[in-house]
Amino acid sequence: MLHHLTADEKKQTLEEVRRVLRAGGLFCFLDFAGPECGDFSLLARLIHSSRHLKENSEERILSLLLRANFADPKKVDERGILFGHVRAKYYQASVSNAEQQGHS
Repeated sequence: MLHHLTADEKKQTLEEVRRVLRAGGLFCFLDFAGPECGDFSLLARLIHSSRHLKENSEERILSLLLRANFADPKKVDERGILFGHVRAKYYQASVSNAEQQGHS
């Protein structure tokens, strides 16, 4: 659902997710890939025409996770959906055990 959010809303959402996760917690999610995936079919062009989705590049998502203070953010998988015309990327990031000690 991150692709529905503005850049500021994405930042705030990830910061809030990070705030509520316990030490050692793992945040896993999937979202539409940004337009860097290179499918130029009509369906892909229509879906990727969203301004918010244009800000959904893998580099941008990983950067937002780092700025929200998640540890080890990474893309763990990528798959074609909607008959292969649209890509979804699966991400995960964690909350460091060492960082949260004493904050429980």
